[in-house]
Amino acid sequence: MNRRSFNSNPSLKPDASKSRTRRGTVIMDKTEIEESERVFRKLEALWLGKASGPFSDRVLELAYEPVRMGSMDDADAAGRVTDDCGDVLEVFLKTDSGVITDASFLCDGCGASMACGSAVAQLVRGLTVVEARRIDAEAILDFLGGLPDSHRHTADDWTASLADALGRVK
Repeated sequence: MNRRSFNSNPSLKPDASKSRTRRGTVIMDKTEIEESERVFRKLEALWLGKASGPFSDRVLELAYEPVRMGSMDDADAAGRVTDDCGDVLEVFLKTDSGVITDASFLCDGCGASMACGSAVAQLVRGLTVVEARRIDAEAILDFLGGLPDSHRHTADDWTASLADALGRVK
């Protein structure tokens, strides 16, 4: 349809009460925007799990775009834990002379678990095995900017998975 027919046909003109882009294309009215936000919050709750409070920006970022996620075929050690929620948490470590040169994780769990897995994989890189053993739930929570009380156990579970992997380093 060309510009002339759009302008000449009143039934094709956008409703003035709706939000528009610079070219006049209708996007959504206020009710549609509110409904979209409500649906997004429901989807976010399903992905991240029901929470007792808000998630930090860093948790949301790592939940939606995990860093260092994936298995490692040439890992020197791997640790695995299944937590009380049923999440499966795996850490993979590559070492050289007692230093962790690479780390990655796999997670079958909620978004908070994904974020904690990313945190662990980033925190251990470049540390000695002895230094990595000092990473605890508080270090993970600090890295993430905290977690709601309902998800704090996730950091403990990732600490257990890391400890399992570190115990297997030769």
